[in-house]
Amino acid sequence: MYYQVKVPEDDRDYLCFLWWKDGHIGSDIVKLRMTSHPFGASCSPSIANYALKRVVQDHSNQFHKSVSKIVLNNFYVDDLLVSSDYINELIDNNNNVIDLCSKGGFNLTKFNSNSLEVLKNLPKDKCSVSIEKFIEDEDVVQKTLGLDWSLGKDKMSISLNIDEIPRTKRELLAVIGKIYDPLGMLAPVVLEGRVLLQNLFRNGIGWDCTLSERDKGQINVWMSRVNKFKLFSIDRCTKKGITSKVESIECHIFCDSSEVAYGSVVYLRYKHVDGTIQCSFILGKAKVAPLKTITIPRLELVAATLAIKLKCVIVRELPLKTTQIYIWTETTTVLKYLYNDYIRFKTFVANRVSQIRENSEDVYWMYVSSRDNPADDATRGKQTSRWSEGPAFLSQNEEVWPVQQQINKEDFSNLEIKKVMRIEVEPIQNHTVDPFYKETKTDVAEWYTQESMINAFTRFISRRGTVSKLISDHGTNFIGANKVLRDNLTMRHISTELTKRGVDWVFTPPGGSHHGGVFERMIGLVRRVLEVVIGSQTLSDDSLSTFFCEVESTINSRPLTVVSNDVNDLCPITPNSLLNLDNYVVTLDSGEMVCESRKKWRQVQHLAKEFWRRWQKEYLPCLQERQKWLKVNRNLREGDIVLMVENDTPRRHWLLARVVKVRTIIHFMPRYEKLKFSEEISMSQAINQLGVNLELRKLEHMAGVF
Repeated sequence: MYYQVKVPEDDRDYLCFLWWKDGHIGSDIVKLRMTSHPFGASCSPSIANYALKRVVQDHSNQFHKSVSKIVLNNFYVDDLLVSSDYINELIDNNNNVIDLCSKGGFNLTKFNSNSLEVLKNLPKDKCSVSIEKFIEDEDVVQKTLGLDWSLGKDKMSISLNIDEIPRTKRELLAVIGKIYDPLGMLAPVVLEGRVLLQNLFRNGIGWDCTLSERDKGQINVWMSRVNKFKLFSIDRCTKKGITSKVESIECHIFCDSSEVAYGSVVYLRYKHVDGTIQCSFILGKAKVAPLKTITIPRLELVAATLAIKLKCVIVRELPLKTTQIYIWTETTTVLKYLYNDYIRFKTFVANRVSQIRENSEDVYWMYVSSRDNPADDATRGKQTSRWSEGPAFLSQNEEVWPVQQQINKEDFSNLEIKKVMRIEVEPIQNHTVDPFYKETKTDVAEWYTQESMINAFTRFISRRGTVSKLISDHGTNFIGANKVLRDNLTMRHISTELTKRGVDWVFTPPGGSHHGGVFERMIGLVRRVLEVVIGSQTLSDDSLSTFFCEVESTINSRPLTVVSNDVNDLCPITPNSLLNLDNYVVTLDSGEMVCESRKKWRQVQHLAKEFWRRWQKEYLPCLQERQKWLKVNRNLREGDIVLMVENDTPRRHWLLARVVKVRTIIHFMPRYEKLKFSEEISMSQAINQLGVNLELRKLEHMAGVF
C-alpha cells in the first residue's frame, strides 16, 4: 500500500539512502532517493491513510454511499474487514470496493471468506485461498489482524507458541508479549502471568537475574495453564446459527476488582422475535493493580471507569443500534459513589466519578453478585467458560436477573474512610471534686446510618453503664435511631428499670450545632485534628480501632483540676483518673517512626504521636480567650493553675504550674508570669505560652468561687 503513494519531488531529499550502483556489491556507492513512501517511516501510515480517504473523496459520486462508508470505516491500514447478513450484498460490496480503490492505484488482493459462494465470485488471483483447498479442507486457517481465522468453522483463535520456559524477568516479559490477544479472549489466564511479572518487580529482581526455584515453579504452572487453551476459539459471528429476525440488541458490561487486579468484559445480548435469546462475547480487559496499595473501594471505582471506557469503544466502533446498555458491578460502593450528590469527593474519586457520569447518560448501572459476575474471573486469573459465554442469567428472561439492592440516601456518607461516630456523655457521679466530669468517648461505625449509631450506643452503655440524658445534634441517623430505641424499649421491655426511666434523648435545633456548647467544641476540635493527621492514609480495621483508643486516652488525659493546694502536689485529676483510678498510661515509643511503615503498630504509634502534637497546638489555645475580642474576664492572678505550652512534651503528659507572681507592663494588663512547678523549680513565662484551664474556671464559677 505504501509503495502506491508517491513522495512529492521537494520532499524526496528527506528519504535519501546509500546503495551500490546498479545493485552490484563492490561497485561504487551512490546516493539514491525514495520516490514512494517506504515501510518503517513514521509518516507512511498517516500519509497512506490520507491518500485512501482522498480517493473516496474524489470518486464517491460514482458509487453508492455504502461503498464509501466501507472504505472510510472498515480499513485498518491496508487490511479491510467487511461482514454482511446477505451473500449477494457482500459480493456487490466486494466488487464495488475493488473498483473504488483501483481509482487511486490501490489493488486489493488476498481475499478470505467463510462463504464458498463469495470466493467463487472473486477473481482467482485476488483470493488468498483457492476454492479447491477450501472445499478439500474446511478447517483451513488464515491470519486476520494477528488472529487465526478458521474459514470453514468461522471461528477466531489465538496463536500460542510459548514452549520455551523463561529463566529471567526479561524472558518472562518476552513470553507474555508473544501472546497477542487484542479482544481479551484469554485475558484472565494472561493476567496471571502479568501478576507474576509484577511480583518480580515488587521483589526487586533484576532483568537478567536468574529466577529462584519458587518463581520458576509458579511460572511453569502458569505456562501449563496457558497451553491448555491452544485450541480455544470463539465464534466470529455474534449471532451465529440464528435465522429469525432480531427484536432487540442489548450491551452488557461487567466489572470487578481485587487486591491484585481489576477487569471488565462486554457481551451482546440478542433477543429474537421467536423468543430465542443469545449472548456473545465481544471484548474483555484485565489489568494488574498498581504497585502502590489502593483501597478496594477505589479499585472497584477504577474497574467501573474501565467499564465505561469499553462502553465508549463499543458504541463508537460497532455499527449496531443497541436498545439498552447495562453495566454490572458487584459492589454497592460504586453505585453509592455515582448516585451521591451530597459529598465533595477527593480528587482521585471525583475525577473518575465525573468521567463515569459524563458517559452514563444511556447506561443502566446494575448490581450483580460475585457468583454471577464473569469479570470476577479476570480479577482471580482463572479462565472459565463464563468468561467467553457470559453469565447464565443473560440467556434467560429478565425475571430471573439478579435482584437489585436499594440504595438509600442516608447511606451517602464518606465512602473512602469509616465514619467516626462521637458520643459525648456527662453522667452524674458523686466525686469529691465536683458532681460533674466530662469524658470523651470515640468509636468507629461502618456507615452513617441509624443501625450503626444504635450499635455504637449499645457498645457505649455496655462499657460505661446506662445514661440518663443523651444530647446530640439533629443528624438523620440520630433521629432514626431515637425512634427505633424508643420502640424497642417499649415493645421488648428489656428491663423494668430502663423502661420506667428510658433514655432522655435531647436534640439540638437543626442547623444549630453551636447549641451543643462544650461537647460540640470538643467534637469539632477532635475531628479537625483527625482529618489532618490521618489524611489520605489507609488504615485497617484493627489499626483504626487501636488509633482511636490512643486518641481517646490522649483526650481524657487533659487535667480538670488539682488534688490539693500543696504547691508540690501538681498531679491533676483527669477523666482517665476517674475512669481507670490511675493517671499512669504506658506509652509505646520506639523513636522516629515513618507514617507509611509496613508494620501497622508503628504506623498507629506514629499517628498517635502526631495527634498529640496537633492536639496540643489546637486545644491549649482554646483555653485562653482573646480579651480584646470578647467580654472582659478577670486576668491571671496569683494562685491560678495554668497549663504550659511545650512542643516536646511526651504524649498524655500535661505540664501544670501555679502562678506565684504576675507582672504587668502597660495598661495593667499581664504580660508574663512567674510560675512555680515545685519547691526547687520556678521560672518566668510569657502569657502567650500559658493556657488557663477553662474547665477548671467553669467549675469554680459553678461552686461560687467568683
